[in-house]
Amino acid sequence: MPLSSQIRKMRKERGLTQEQVAASLGVSAPAVNKWEKGVTCPDITLLPPLARLLDTDVNTLLCFHETLSEHEIGVFCNELAAAAEKEGIEKAFQLAQQKMHRYPRCGALLHSAALFLDGALAMADVSPQNRQRYEKQLLSFYERAAQSEDGPLRDSAVSMLASKYIAQDDYENAQRMLDMLPEGTAAEKKQLQAGLFIRQGQYAEAAALLEHRLITLSAEIQQSLLRLAKIAIYEERASDADALTDIYVQCSRLFHQWPGSSWTALFEAAAAEKNAPKALLALEETFKALSEPFNMLDSPLYRHIPMKKDAPQEGVSFPQMLPPLLRELEQSEEYAFLRGSREFEELLTRWRQRPAP
Repeated sequence: MPLSSQIRKMRKERGLTQEQVAASLGVSAPAVNKWEKGVTCPDITLLPPLARLLDTDVNTLLCFHETLSEHEIGVFCNELAAAAEKEGIEKAFQLAQQKMHRYPRCGALLHSAALFLDGALAMADVSPQNRQRYEKQLLSFYERAAQSEDGPLRDSAVSMLASKYIAQDDYENAQRMLDMLPEGTAAEKKQLQAGLFIRQGQYAEAAALLEHRLITLSAEIQQSLLRLAKIAIYEERASDADALTDIYVQCSRLFHQWPGSSWTALFEAAAAEKNAPKALLALEETFKALSEPFNMLDSPLYRHIPMKKDAPQEGVSFPQMLPPLLRELEQSEEYAFLRGSREFEELLTRWRQRPAP
């Protein structure tokens, strides 16, 4: 706990106001307020009288036995590694327990030591009985780290606990851990939840989670590839732009996305480099894809995503997207390089005159 929080906590526990603390120490009330906000710290000469006023000792006031710096924890983990190599995993566990006894509220120490010991145990040659004992100790370390006030550290410990409980078929505790994870950790949470569903034989539920995740990830990857391709064009790295666009197209096909997305990417890349022939070819294919039925659920990748009751079994087309796309092509300055071209005007006219479905 930071010194600022410690001063505020102890002052309130003893029923003192900031003004009373200030008067006892011969400082101003705003000075005490700044201490509690972490803006400034008390002068070193004020620490003993402040500790006496709060009915504690300087070590407790400074959280001497509560926290370690990141560097101190790193040095200790190196000590654990040396102990495990020279004297065995049992010695490493003993050292960790001794350190945790001295700093029982240091979440970073608990978490870092647990992670190290977890990895060391995976490589250690120990009997099944001892391994079970060590695993039980690791669970207690992670459980304590999961009580940390540090959000990311706490979430990491909770995720590790969920994984371990799933591996032990302790589904109740695994679900308890998953429920503790905030939605901000959605990706890891869904992977762990899918793993739990699989262990419980709930295959359809697991598949639905993973399939939705595939859709999200593939969209993120494709968007990044397309932007990288445009950057390459702006930096006049034409061959890199072509390679990135080609990877985009391969990803689209690999993840069974709407075929028009590949041609849209090719068109955007061609438009960025003002390449009219490539842009016109891509446009023609994009228009065709808009008018042809497509059903993503035909793919083995997406068998468990529920289909709407009124959705046609043969798939859907997207002709409603054609009119706004035509308007944008006619009006946007980004595509001005195409206007005036006979091929471009004929293309627009032909698709504008197509009968509505």
